[in-house]
Amino acid sequence: MEKDLIKFCENVKVVYKDICEYKDEDGNTSLLNAGSLFCKCEYIRPDERMYKKMLFDKEIDKGMKFDKEKVKTQVMKSMITGKQEDGDTIVNTEIEVYKIWKVSNGLGLVKTYNNKEEALKIVGEINDRFIEVIKGM
Repeated sequence: MEKDLIKFCENVKVVYKDICEYKDEDGNTSLLNAGSLFCKCEYIRPDERMYKKMLFDKEIDKGMKFDKEKVKTQVMKSMITGKQEDGDTIVNTEIEVYKIWKVSNGLGLVKTYNNKEEALKIVGEINDRFIEVIKGM
């Protein structure tokens, strides 16, 4: 089954009211509730550790570049000093985070963007497609 959100949606057809069917060239097929295909957009700001986890989980395209920004946050002092005894102390610090817009649907398929307008455009296109087809049935 296709893991890319955009390609996945290209293989979905509404068959009756809010019932959709996914079919691909490999023979994968599944009936889906249309509500699970609607998308949302979240603005997330992962730090380096979370960013690497997202890369590992294939939530981010490997070659995609994201802008970064510095934000103030609270961390365990041990993350700064490397000393185990500082593990219970919380300090304010500035860290660098990535600026990412995460588009996902109810099935857990994800596509990330480095541009808010592009992410919102995709959400609108996908949601409008399923709303129009369902309304017309």
